[in-house]
Amino acid sequence: MRKLAPSMMQPYIREEALDAEITTLLRPFELPSGWADQMLTLLADENKSASQAAAHLAAQKRTKVEGISARLKKLLDALLDGVIDRSEYTAEKAELMSQKKTVEEQTTAISTGRANWLEPFKNWVLTAKNTGEVALSEGVTSFNE
Repeated sequence: MRKLAPSMMQPYIREEALDAEITTLLRPFELPSGWADQMLTLLADENKSASQAAAHLAAQKRTKVEGISARLKKLLDALLDGVIDRSEYTAEKAELMSQKKTVEEQTTAISTGRANWLEPFKNWVLTAKNTGEVALSEGVTSFNE
């Protein structure tokens, strides 16, 4: 004979009672509106300063790449003029290309990920702020969305 799953021993709960329970549980996690607004303002300022710093650093890196490119051109001219031999040219070119690639990768990393932590933190602040609003106003239907 096959055993059936054990039956639930708890009674059903009404939606209103569940709403009250969830509201009680969420209230301690509410972020006061004033704090949230202040945090969002600080985040906007931080995002702006991080963007400016990233743009400045990226410009410095681009200048460095241009310098390396100029050195590569001079190296080629030296090879063509017969000042250096092929083996010296190859070794020096490999070194300069490696430096150039490293700086270009740094530039890409700076421009794409300088303030990665700001967006998740902003989302957390908004969620914490909205937790109290949901708990106080909308009830169970908002939890399902």
